[in-house]
Amino acid sequence: MTRRAVIGSGFLVGLSLGLGDGVAVLLENPRSFDAPGTSTPFLAASLAIALGACGLAGIVVAGIPGLARRLPPGLALGGGMAGAAFLALGVRAHVRWFFGESLTAPLQLLGGLALAVGCAALGFLVGRLGGRRIRPHLGETGLLVGAAAAFAGTAALAFALRPARIVEPPAGPPVPGARDVLLLTLDTTRADRLSVYGYPRGTTPALDRLARRGLLWESAYAPIPLTNPSHASLLTGVRPREHGVLNNGTALSTAVPTFVPVLAERGWKCAAFVSGIPLKAGLSGLASGFSVYDDAFSPLERVHPMLTALALVRVANRVLPGDFIERRARDTVREAIAWLEGASGPRFLWVHLFDPHTPYDAPGILRRRFAREASGWTAGGGALTGWPHADYDAELRETDRWLGRLLRAWDDATAGRGSVIVVGDHGEGLEQHGELTHGSQLYEEDVRVPCLWRVSDGTARPNRVHRPVRGITEVRRSLAWAAGIDRAPPEPEVAPIVIETFAPEGRRDLTALIDRRGRKIVLDRTTGTEIAFDLVTDPGERRPMAGRDEDWDNLRESLPEDPVDRREGLDPETVRRLRALGYIH
Repeated sequence: MTRRAVIGSGFLVGLSLGLGDGVAVLLENPRSFDAPGTSTPFLAASLAIALGACGLAGIVVAGIPGLARRLPPGLALGGGMAGAAFLALGVRAHVRWFFGESLTAPLQLLGGLALAVGCAALGFLVGRLGGRRIRPHLGETGLLVGAAAAFAGTAALAFALRPARIVEPPAGPPVPGARDVLLLTLDTTRADRLSVYGYPRGTTPALDRLARRGLLWESAYAPIPLTNPSHASLLTGVRPREHGVLNNGTALSTAVPTFVPVLAERGWKCAAFVSGIPLKAGLSGLASGFSVYDDAFSPLERVHPMLTALALVRVANRVLPGDFIERRARDTVREAIAWLEGASGPRFLWVHLFDPHTPYDAPGILRRRFAREASGWTAGGGALTGWPHADYDAELRETDRWLGRLLRAWDDATAGRGSVIVVGDHGEGLEQHGELTHGSQLYEEDVRVPCLWRVSDGTARPNRVHRPVRGITEVRRSLAWAAGIDRAPPEPEVAPIVIETFAPEGRRDLTALIDRRGRKIVLDRTTGTEIAFDLVTDPGERRPMAGRDEDWDNLRESLPEDPVDRREGLDPETVRRLRALGYIH
């Protein structure tokens, strides 16, 4: 073979591989590619990626002295196409694993094997036939004929196997008095670091304004200090041990219903815009009922799923604009506003903002401002002038800025009559009790979250509620009221609040109990030890108590039965995925 033939072979391999992989993705994702306007650009992107990669490989091989002349055409094309197909299948399997999708479905395995064998056979035949008849010109006429044949054959196959467009089932008529509902969930947000809860640093002016017109829960608690399990409780209204999502990376079962399909069936247009990788549709299982579930954090994710392979993600997050692990509040809010402006009511819009999560990288001007203004201040025994405190506060302020913009757009779109619910999914340790982040402890900084709402039903209500409540499950029970389905607000539960975390992600199995008088017991189910606090006299949990009188014993009676060790139920792929994302150490 000539060097020109080797280079041409590389481009032929790329052409065949790009078409084959592009068609496979189109067939697997009919909801995402249901019109020529979406499928054609994707197919072009698939071709461009494969042509570029394989063409570059051909150029490299052709540049090795003497190698081109010793390569038989059949071996060059057959081996090249089989190798490229195998590499592409490996990358696609990595992508599926990264986003929590099945890797072992028989149809996928057979399809992948067929693609690899077909690519090898096609390359071998083109190489052999071309080599016999026009070996000196294989890089020109033979490759052009082979490329045209491959393109025509793959295009015909794509047209023949094109899936029918999926049509959403018609929604029922909206219920009388239906209201638009905006659900805002704030990731990794401590209640005590928000100015709306008395923090003196002005971190949340937009929430301050919202609270003056609505209801604020002073002591709302997340059921678990982890993102996906906490959100699963929010949308189902039950505790993690009941819905089975105990750690990030475990998707909610389709057998456990959320509230969203109920709204969709009754006429609401439902959309979600999430910002953190634990809430990706494949990893969370929370997309049911949403006509729009936007979890693409980078524009490149919309081009081709091969670009979101984990190895590429780690590099891309450092050298490319945008992010694959999270989406900044500004980008999520812009996407949500664009949907809001084009959707008719009644609407249920869920927006999840991830910025306060590590790494803390708010704009430098905010970090410097909060460091400067905190001179001489302390919290939990630590100075507020530097990392992580000033950086975390700056993240809260930046999140609130975009939250305020979303609230203004919401009021404009609903003429001020839409209901708003804001809740945090869990807090952040900030080294107050030795933990920087969250997930392995149940102190107040880990589990006490903001919870406030404005329900536009024209009725008056108290501005602040001081008794402890189950923040996230309370929200779920109140969604029907906020939407206008239920005419009266639900009666609050008075049983002790139960908060838990589970191994492996939590590293320990812990259960906390809090009663309405502010007494708190934390039991380590792994070692059998316990610790007690009186949150009224010791809100910072610095002075553990014995907790041995009759009242404390009555509180202990509310401890749930020990759950089955769910670590045995985590398959190896889930454990690997959690470790890759940094959630298991």
